[in-house]
Amino acid sequence: KSDNRIAVVGAQQFTPQGVKQPSAVKRAYGRFSFMFWYFPFRYHLSFIRRIEDYIIMNSKKNVKIAFPIGGCYMINIEVLKYGMLYDEKMFMYSEEDVVGYKIRKQNKIAVLCPNAHVIHKHGATTGRNVAKYILASAPNKVYFCKEYLKMNSFELTLHKVLFKFSVNIKSLRNQ
Repeated sequence: KSDNRIAVVGAQQFTPQGVKQPSAVKRAYGRFSFMFWYFPFRYHLSFIRRIEDYIIMNSKKNVKIAFPIGGCYMINIEVLKYGMLYDEKMFMYSEEDVVGYKIRKQNKIAVLCPNAHVIHKHGATTGRNVAKYILASAPNKVYFCKEYLKMNSFELTLHKVLFKFSVNIKSLRNQ
């Protein structure tokens, strides 16, 4: 209520064991970063994103973010007057990307409120099975790339090839 630019507020998420976990994405993913979404070790190779996650997770005050990660967030009812923030063609996985995209289109922002806490059991639906998560989320990632990032046929094909490559590599490591 203190800032009419704020459309979405996320809470700091904790595991059921009380461990702080990533709760937001600082910078929206672009065409290039989505190409490597499923690559093994992509997070470990992205030094900047790791620093951003550290800053977000250890902030004592509200932090501007691209979008909160699932679990729990509040949406300002005023932004819904301009259209739905969700896409009915997507369910579970990547809906946050759409929310972030749509609030940016309205020149609004999202923030993470580190003083608001919620327990979220990430991976409960897929049983923390990486393969199930990847296969369940892949169609939404491709849809987001096509509909929102406006990737062309070549980019989408490259995204799918890289996805299949990374799934095969991950399956060698984790049956």
